[in-house]
Amino acid sequence: MESNSEPEIQNQMPIVGSDGAQIGVVAHVDAGESIKVVRDAQGQDHWIPLGWVDRVDRHVHLARTAREATSEWMDTPPAMSAGTGPTSEASESH
Repeated sequence: MESNSEPEIQNQMPIVGSDGAQIGVVAHVDAGESIKVVRDAQGQDHWIPLGWVDRVDRHVHLARTAREATSEWMDTPPAMSAGTGPTSEASESH
């Protein structure tokens, strides 16, 4: 009688790496493409791609260790959709 086979990501859910270490808490999901993490102790914002999510229960479990996730997460908001900004080929000038 379950309506959903997998819980949805909710605000304030803990985010944990594949090693079980917590890296933060969900602030919200941005445009269905990334998770904004609640600001850290230094007031810095971070985002992680939804593609890193392995599963969701009472926690958001990542398919990366905490160390990998925190070294690779984004410090600026990701683009809302692909192709909206300059291409990497066009960014190089001669």
